[in-house]
Amino acid sequence: LVVAGEGPATRHLHRLSTSLGLERHVRFVGYLSRETDLPDCYAAGEVFVFASNTETQGLVLLEAMQAGTPVVSTAVMGTAEVMADRRGGLVAAEDVGDFADKVRRLFDDPALHARLRAQASAKAAGWSVEATTARLLELYGSCTAAHAGHRHAAIESA
Repeated sequence: LVVAGEGPATRHLHRLSTSLGLERHVRFVGYLSRETDLPDCYAAGEVFVFASNTETQGLVLLEAMQAGTPVVSTAVMGTAEVMADRRGGLVAAEDVGDFADKVRRLFDDPALHARLRAQASAKAAGWSVEATTARLLELYGSCTAAHAGHRHAAIESA
C-alpha cells in the first residue's frame, strides 16, 4: 500500500500501520508534486482507494482515472458527482467492511479490473480541461442565443 500526501492523519496512519503489524507493507511517500510525481504514482497503482467523506471536488479520483487506475471510493460530496455513473471504479458504502470488499473484488476479478481500467481512462478524458471548456462554451452559447434579442440597461449605458 502506498500512501501519498501529508496531513493531520499522517502520524495516526503511521502508528496504525505499526500497531497492525503492516509497516512492511505500507509505504508513506509524503507530498508528491501534482505536475511531476503524482501522475506516476497513480499510474503505478493497481487500485486507487479513497475513503474521504469531506472531499468537495473529487479531483483526485479523476487524476487517478486519467492514469488508467480504477478507483474504489465512497460517493459523498464531490466524489458523488464523479462516481454517479459507476464507471471507472466501484462505489463503497461508508462502511469499512463494504469498502474492503470492493477493494478485494478488484484484486480478485481481473476481468472487472480490466473493464474498470478502460472505463477510467475514457471517463477522465470526458472531464479534461478541453472537454469541460467545450461544454461551458456550448452552455454560454445557448444562454446568449436564448437572450439575443434582450438588451439590458447596464450594457446599453456602458
